[in-house]
Amino acid sequence: MLRKIIFRPFTFIVILLVLLEAMVSVLPQQVFGMIIDTISLDKAVLSKYIIYPLVNIISQYSSYSLLVQLLLLYLIVSLFSLFMSIIRGFSVTYNGERILLNIREKLFSSLIRSNYSYLNTLSSGETTLRMLSDVENVRGLIVGPINGLLIDLITVFFIVFICFRISTLLSILMLIPVPFVVLNSFILGNKQIRISTRLREQMSHLTSITLGRIKGFLLLKLFACEAKEEEQYSLLLKDYFLQAIKGLKVSSAIFPLTSGVQIVVSIALLYIGILRVQEQVLSIGELLIFIQYLGRFYSPFVNISRFYNSVAMSIVSYKKLSKAFQETSENRDIASDESLSHEDYLDFAEPVAIEFDAVSFRYDAGDKSTNVLESMSFKLMHQEKVSLVGESGKGKTTVLNLIVRLICPQKGNIKLYGKDLSEYNTTFLRSRIGYLSQNNIMYNIPLIENLRYGVPDASEKEVIRALSQVNMQQYTNPKLLYGTMGEGGELLSGGEKQRIAIARLILCDPDVILLDEPIANLDHDNAKCVMDLIFSLFAEKTILITSHQKLTLSYSTRTIVI
Repeated sequence: MLRKIIFRPFTFIVILLVLLEAMVSVLPQQVFGMIIDTISLDKAVLSKYIIYPLVNIISQYSSYSLLVQLLLLYLIVSLFSLFMSIIRGFSVTYNGERILLNIREKLFSSLIRSNYSYLNTLSSGETTLRMLSDVENVRGLIVGPINGLLIDLITVFFIVFICFRISTLLSILMLIPVPFVVLNSFILGNKQIRISTRLREQMSHLTSITLGRIKGFLLLKLFACEAKEEEQYSLLLKDYFLQAIKGLKVSSAIFPLTSGVQIVVSIALLYIGILRVQEQVLSIGELLIFIQYLGRFYSPFVNISRFYNSVAMSIVSYKKLSKAFQETSENRDIASDESLSHEDYLDFAEPVAIEFDAVSFRYDAGDKSTNVLESMSFKLMHQEKVSLVGESGKGKTTVLNLIVRLICPQKGNIKLYGKDLSEYNTTFLRSRIGYLSQNNIMYNIPLIENLRYGVPDASEKEVIRALSQVNMQQYTNPKLLYGTMGEGGELLSGGEKQRIAIARLILCDPDVILLDEPIANLDHDNAKCVMDLIFSLFAEKTILITSHQKLTLSYSTRTIVI
């Protein structure tokens, strides 16, 4: 998935532009060398220059002197090289940003379309790091190297070709240090990648700790653990700092080694080049070109020290993102399977609303794991109100999750109005089943958007009517209706959150309602108010409720014990 996103068709156009710019970028020095030779020599031999055929053609159609022609050509070639550099830079950056956009879109889509069990295993820190930091780090692999290393390496190929035409001896001397520089970069680079991997893992842990402590600040405050948390967090930061310094030492070692080699080789080649000029084996123009090319030849090796740290981190992030895409593709939600049938109606002529037939389920698919549910069978009739009771851990919530197909049983069948759940399109199925839990989920978006989250086409009038039905008329004020209620609805009381959830169900108008401990966190008065609202507003709906509280039993027509 990740390779397909990165190697989009436009990426190959960008690589072609890089190749073209690399070819053009070596031409100004060629013309410059010809100008120097024309000025310094009476009978300059220009045929060694690769641009000579073009100059020869121009001379046949121009009345200007050779020097003027070369000066004009130098201007044109330099401007064209600059133009290509601008086009290449823009194209590389644009392509990189588009790739990052596509990665974020695909990654977010893959995550939210993963199954319930997989999403429960993810930590907030790791997921945040993947969505933000890892994707951003990949920029260093896409934009930086193409803008720097790739074009330098392609240019090096053309430079070597040109330099061998000028002087075989100097070219061989120029190439001698390359194996040493490459080997040095490879050894230190691998070490840098290992350090970057540890840094990334530590950052994931730090992110998880930060998010967890900020989100759970109340526990921290109530137990007066500020000093303890500061000390532990400081130790984690110091470990991260020490690891970062190790990476800095490694990346810092690359630069002096490669730069030192460049300086020594440059001086040696300059000395030999001057001797060759004195021997009239080499022209001054050719020597000047060689010196100009020499700096560009070693540029990618010097740039390794500049890019290696970011590239190393990018490689680590690339591997993490590849793993994320692989995991999400292996753990896709049932609702994401487009091959499912598209049953789009419920047969209310069927008297049995929900039927469990010898259903067994376990969260761990291993042979030694214990079933949460073992051969469970029951029927829930149309418009019936049934309580599902049992000790904690006996699988009450699991039953509800099975009905909405967040999970699937290993054995047995579950039917909704006479049809197996697998015969329904899962998106349709979940639109016809309302689910109210003890912890109503609210996003940090306007209240009206929270209310019509499952029904985006609901009008403002319908939202206001739903709020009025749950006795929350004060929130129909535009300032409150279009305002946010804090992260997780922290500005609302427990009872108000449940009323918001009930209003959301009113707008969705499901046929079956599942209630998972809906009054667990409420006092008696609020609990009774919520139960009265639910059973009066949804009197004609089929309701299955799980609870430990006796109050809920009084609203049910039947009780199932598990």
